Amino acid sequence: MDTEQEEKKAQRAEEFLRIIERTRLLYNTSAELGEVVGFSLESGNGLARKGGHSSFMKDAVLRELIYMTEQRTSLNLERVIEAYIDADRLMLQYRRQLRKKDVCRQLIRHFYAEAEVDESLREVAAEMGREHVPLLLLMLQDALPSLSAKGGDVQGIGEVYRQVFSVVKSIVCADIQLRTLPMMTEMEVWANKNPQKLCRIDLIDCVYLILENYGSISTPEQLSSTNVALLSRQFIPDLDGIWTEDEASTVFWQFRKYDNGHSMRRYVLNSERRELSFMDFHLRCFDDGDSIWALVMHPHLIQSIVHQTPTPNDCFANLEMTMDDEDTLTFEPKTTDSQWFHLRSLKRSSREAFFLDMLENENYRQLNECPEDEYTFSICLAAITEEALYVRWDEENFLRVPKSLNRQLEDLHFGESTGIIRMNSGPVFLAFDDRRLYYEVTTEEQRRALGTEVVAELCVRC
Repeated sequence: MDTEQEEKKAQRAEEFLRIIERTRLLYNTSAELGEVVGFSLESGNGLARKGGHSSFMKDAVLRELIYMTEQRTSLNLERVIEAYIDADRLMLQYRRQLRKKDVCRQLIRHFYAEAEVDESLREVAAEMGREHVPLLLLMLQDALPSLSAKGGDVQGIGEVYRQVFSVVKSIVCADIQLRTLPMMTEMEVWANKNPQKLCRIDLIDCVYLILENYGSISTPEQLSSTNVALLSRQFIPDLDGIWTEDEASTVFWQFRKYDNGHSMRRYVLNSERRELSFMDFHLRCFDDGDSIWALVMHPHLIQSIVHQTPTPNDCFANLEMTMDDEDTLTFEPKTTDSQWFHLRSLKRSSREAFFLDMLENENYRQLNECPEDEYTFSICLAAITEEALYVRWDEENFLRVPKSLNRQLEDLHFGESTGIIRMNSGPVFLAFDDRRLYYEVTTEEQRRALGTEVVAELCVRC
């Protein structure tokens, strides 16, 4: 290597080391970074001065930090710094445009979901790439400093992580389907358990991974593929029967197995009034390799599902479920917004016969705590033809559904949760549950608008 190339290499390594130190990218304090590289960074003895004019020494330190970053995260440190330099320039050049409301959502949607940006952002979007979005998002949230800012040790990184996670999650999880992604859950759990290990490179890694995952499911086809992959990990354990937290409790749970999970009905006994109030939860279990991942859904969730509106935080619990034996279950919330589900352990009741007799006793009045959310879901795909699907409508008829209704229906197959949801309050929905597609078909006018119709016979050539 000639002298000019060596000087450029040394200058590049020196610039990168200076950025690493000044932004506290890998460690929250200069003292921590100094311990790693083996010398004090105080009194002007900066990381970029290591080795004096020797490009070899500077490059050696940089390479070691690159290796350490790769072991810790999914990122390439050099590419991160290059993107950081570009993002810093864009922030200065387009400060006015980037400080407008809704910028983060627009940039995410544009680079990861192929959506258009407003006219005011078209110029900056044309100058940037997907790799700049995580850095810009963090800088806009004041979670990353500009490269011209005065360096200083980082305080409260755990709270910053939670704020950033909340912002990103609110954008990419606006659609209900994205709430079930275990990757987000695992990140939140790790951060909550290890706040002392967090640093700014973890913020970048978190945003990068979430956005890449979002990009992989941002189209209907990709979302369908993800749902199918998730369902391949689902299993339905043998939980049928009566369970209690405490044998002396007036609260008991009845599990019933269905095609796509379990009904968890919670009963509360009032002996004085001879009443049994109940609430129906839904449970789905997934094998995560090392553990069982459980989703518990509040009865109110059905309203968000069929109307495809954002999910309230207190309707969806993400839990780690442990089955110590066939008669014991424990639940541990995996996210902070799962705390509403207070149940932590259950045991099979030795008084099952007593409770079942009580449920059959006509002297006890049963009261549904959520009558407006009560429904039946009949999984009843009867036939698939070249152009249409046939779903059992009632005992005598079928609902003919053209595949042209949605392109996701082209590869629909038996074994998926396809059928009719009938709300006790009246509305009826055609449901492709595994693909998160729901259509109201209560009236003939609604069915006609969708191109569906109730028919008495199957037409295998249609």
